Amino acid sequence: MARVLAVIDGEHYPPVVRDALAGLDHDRRTEFAPVTAPAAARAHLALNDLRSARDCVRDVLASPSAQVSRYTLVDALLCDARIAEADGEEGQALEILVRAFDVARGEVVLPFRCARDKFAGLLSRHDDVASQWPAAPDAVAAPVPVPAQRLPRDLPEPLTPRELTILRLLATTMSTGEIAAELCLSVNTVKTHLASIYRKLPASRRREAVLRARDLELM
Repeated sequence: MARVLAVIDGEHYPPVVRDALAGLDHDRRTEFAPVTAPAAARAHLALNDLRSARDCVRDVLASPSAQVSRYTLVDALLCDARIAEADGEEGQALEILVRAFDVARGEVVLPFRCARDKFAGLLSRHDDVASQWPAAPDAVAAPVPVPAQRLPRDLPEPLTPRELTILRLLATTMSTGEIAAELCLSVNTVKTHLASIYRKLPASRRREAVLRARDLELM
């Protein structure tokens, strides 16, 4: 898998990318789909297959599993921003990047380091977004202690798997109608879930819900 991940982002090697996708597409039918989906999305991006790339990102964002890590979620959001930019939606790409910053909160850095060159043109045109780009910590002589793993904090009323899925989609630029279509639900059903999410967190609007969920280690 390490060898696959090392080559799929090379846009100058489409035959290799196609070979890598065969293995990654197999993983999409297993429990490993949310973990390998960002890699598959980058491979489809290298082939300029935006629709398939977006489908891979949705494998992460629409996953009902509470085990999707914040690292994977940030990685998927960065892929989503690249898809938006490739599709000519620069404003949408910038909004998704800001959402990725919100989720990462300076604690998830590696996906940004790996993706910075891909957004070089976009960042050069938007200094305000470039200034927020997470930077790698400076190298130090003494080893940096690894913080203890934090477990999600309990809510008085836990979110359901469906609410967790919708919560992840709130970190994107998808509208309520688009979330409904993605999950094959009615708009009114999604609005009901949103009301429940806001009440349980508690939060009063979309971005506040994402930030609150990040603080509670729900994403």
